[in-house]
Amino acid sequence: MVNTPPTISGTPAGSVIAGSGYSFQPGASDADNDALTFSVSNKPGWASLNSTTGRLNGTPELTGCHTYLVISVSDGTDTVSLPPFSV
Repeated sequence: MVNTPPTISGTPAGSVIAGSGYSFQPGASDADNDALTFSVSNKPGWASLNSTTGRLNGTPELTGCHTYLVISVSDGTDTVSLPPFSV
């Protein structure tokens, strides 16, 4: 059987005020009903990612820009990603 890659969607907010909470929840699905696992590259130290739901959240303490964050989802065979973004 040929695997169908998962899909991922959503547009994360590109800014947050220092000391305020940030949260982004991507949408994802898999036509084969495979279990999905999320990951993020270039994650800021103040943020955490739930590998089961894909929710990225946290509270930045300082101002600044974190660039080229990439949230991905895998079905164990194929991985797809949102476009890179900055916060």
